[in-house]
Formats: sequence, structure tokens, C-alpha cells
Amino acid sequence: MIVSYDIDGVLAAQPPQCEIKWGKMNGVQRKARKDFLYDWYENAEKLIEPIEPQFYAISARKKEPRIHTITKDWLNKYYGGRVISFHLLDNTRTVENVVRFKSEQVLELGIQRHYEDNKKVLRGMRKLLPQTVELYFWERGMQEPVPFIK
Repeated sequence: MIVSYDIDGVLAAQPPQCEIKWGKMNGVQRKARKDFLYDWYENAEKLIEPIEPQFYAISARKKEPRIHTITKDWLNKYYGGRVISFHLLDNTRTVENVVRFKSEQVLELGIQRHYEDNKKVLRGMRKLLPQTVELYFWERGMQEPVPFIK
């Protein structure tokens, strides 16, 4: 079975939400948030151990060179040789864009099962993907992922 996992909130601990929305931050605040995220991504706690020997990782992390490198290094550290490839969002991070991006990746890669921690994203994906694609919900504290039923 071809599977994919979300990174933040499933494979890695989710960074805490920022109190100030990105669009309302000034330059200093944006730089501080980016630096915080770089550090978080580099040192994120590993959460789940996929049962599959190989899998894809699909994330709403921004597709930019430094985040790409940090993500690649983190995945290699905790899942070395098991990640077929990973895919990062190349658009503004809105629920709609994340749903579209992740759904497109699932279809392009021929993924049959996707694990996700965001129910809004799962609801959107369910509307865009064929029923043959299995969607699973998992969040910290759960023993096992559960099928996502709309």
C-alpha cells in the first residue's frame, strides 16, 4: 500500500500557534517567527512510528530552501531510508490551499492512504479525493490512527 504522512502534528511535534497572524506582523516579528520555526523544525520531537517500511511525507511547511534542508535532515535523522520523498507547500498557507496541495500530491503520487492531524484539511480532502483513497486521523495522545469518516 502506498501511504503518506503529514509532518507537523503526525511525524513531528506541531509548532505552537503564533499569537499574531503573519499578515499583521512587522518585519522584526516575521524574522523572529521564521527563526523560531527553523529551530523548532530542526529539533522537533518525533511522534509516530509508521508501520509501513516506506512512505511519503506531505507537509504545509513553506517550500523554501532552508526549510527544505531542515526538513530533509530531520526526516533522515528519524526515518532514514524510509521516506520515498517529501513535499512542501509552495503557496500561501490557507486551509483551502493546503487541502488542494495535499490532495494533488496524493493523486499525483498514487497514494492510497494518508495520515493527517487536521480535521478541516481531512474534510476538504475527502471532498476532492476519490473514496478509494483512505484518510486517517491521528493526533498526539492517540494509540492508533483512526479512519476519518466525514
